[in-house]
Amino acid sequence: MRRLFISLFLIFAMLSTPIFAQEKTCVSLKTCKPLAEDGNVIAQFKMGAIYYYGVSVTKDYEKAFTWFEKAAKQDYPSAQYALGTMYHQGQGTPINIKKTFYWFSKAASNNNLGAQYKLGIMYVNGWGVKKNYKLALKWFRSAADQGFYHAQYNLGLMYRNGLGVKRNYKTAALWFKKAIKGGSSRAKALLGAMYLNGKGVKRDYKKAYPLLLAAAETDNPIAQFNLAIMNFKGLGIPKSSIKAYVWLSLSNQNSRHKVTKQLRNRLYLMLTVKQRKEAEKLLLQYQAKYARKGTKMTKLVIKKQSNKSKKTPKKKK
Repeated sequence: MRRLFISLFLIFAMLSTPIFAQEKTCVSLKTCKPLAEDGNVIAQFKMGAIYYYGVSVTKDYEKAFTWFEKAAKQDYPSAQYALGTMYHQGQGTPINIKKTFYWFSKAASNNNLGAQYKLGIMYVNGWGVKKNYKLALKWFRSAADQGFYHAQYNLGLMYRNGLGVKRNYKTAALWFKKAIKGGSSRAKALLGAMYLNGKGVKRDYKKAYPLLLAAAETDNPIAQFNLAIMNFKGLGIPKSSIKAYVWLSLSNQNSRHKVTKQLRNRLYLMLTVKQRKEAEKLLLQYQAKYARKGTKMTKLVIKKQSNKSKKTPKKKK
């Protein structure tokens, strides 16, 4: 509800500014098109959005691309970002990483936060441009300072791993905390691990556990692995080899990491026959509770349930 209120507030704030005043009537294809054809940049952007999302019309990426391009060439940041995204995804135009970089750069220079974040990603990975951690840091920081939580998370990663800047766990923790306020589950996983190991923050199992649990419930393999460690050793919570096995199994399903698989198999051999049955039962419960639609975990649950239903057909009356 709070996010909805903020979104509505931002929309009304934009519409009250002079640049949006004349576009209040531009709410559909019929009302936007005359303004867009007359060169109105905001109407052109809205036309692109109408075709991109298929608002009361058939979705058409080529037409969306055409209108976004017109607005982008008039230096409209949101259109420049949209155009960069379409070049990156190959929507309405062939994939072109160099043009993706070009339009993200234009939008980022015009203070589009999404473009600043994406530009940072491109510099980190060397996509369409030479890898440059310092420039990635610059763009992440620009978006992070303005509250863009994806950039805050990545900035925390840069400090945590010492990329483009001297490694600093305390600063990393500060950025992860800010990203968490924005809703980053990945930041919860890493901050939870920092509380678990006492890196950048004072070791605190009571703070580590809820952070790791929240991230683990979103299929984060790092959080699931660390929860397994906490359960196995009884760090701030009661010891439970059964729960440790379950969390290791979930972590393995989401990461397919050899070490995780080896630890899970070793732990399985340590369990009694009774404990193994309890662990398998709990694993199915966790999968059904935490799995997201379309993930490997969900498919596994469906497969097991369907196989079970085949083995036990309903009796005819």
